[in-house]
Parts: sequence; C-alpha cells; structure tokens
Amino acid sequence: MRWALVVLVLAVLAGCGEDEHRTARQTVEQRIAEIDANPYDLTCGDQAKSARVGKRAHFGMADDAQIPGLSRLRASQSIFYGVTEVCKGKTPSYRPGREAVEGVRSFRYRVRRRP
Repeated sequence: MRWALVVLVLAVLAGCGEDEHRTARQTVEQRIAEIDANPYDLTCGDQAKSARVGKRAHFGMADDAQIPGLSRLRASQSIFYGVTEVCKGKTPSYRPGREAVEGVRSFRYRVRRRP
C-alpha cells in the first residue's frame, strides 16, 4: 500500500511543471524554431536563459505588432524592455509577450532615443 502511494505521488509530481522541464530538455535551435513559429510563446524563463531565443521573439513580435511610429529595431528594443518588466515577479513559465506589446503600444515600455 505504501509503495502504491509513493508511485502515485511520484507520478503526480512528474507531471507538475512539465512546461518548464520541456524547455530545459530542448536545444536552443529547437526553441528558436518554436519561437519563429509563434514569438508570443516566449516565456520569462526563455528570456532569462537565452539571449538568442529572446532576440528572435522580440523581433518576431515587433514584426507582428507593426507599432506605428517605431522602426523594427526600436520596437524590438521596447518589447525587450517590456518583457523584462512584465517578467519581474512572474514564474518562468509565464508568457509576457502580449502584455509587453500592449505596454509598448500604450507608451508604458517605449525605449527613448538618445539626444
């Protein structure tokens, strides 16, 4: 009976946080392929672990959002800033993309030009 309980607990724990463990087993190239398909799939954990993955996502979101008045570079930099701010205090599996883009659209996360 005890072994059955132990097996049950281990089975439940194995399923918890599967999303976070999934990205840990992937190569950077595999994760980039997923991000290229859907840049909004970027997680806070991706942002912290891989600059390459984050950069692809930021440019992908900038291309998708086409924010008036911002070049692709400035939009992606603003989205990076927005993602960084949104991820503060969030779990690694949180997907900040849409919230960050909305923050850039509303001028909350805009990167300013140097004078």
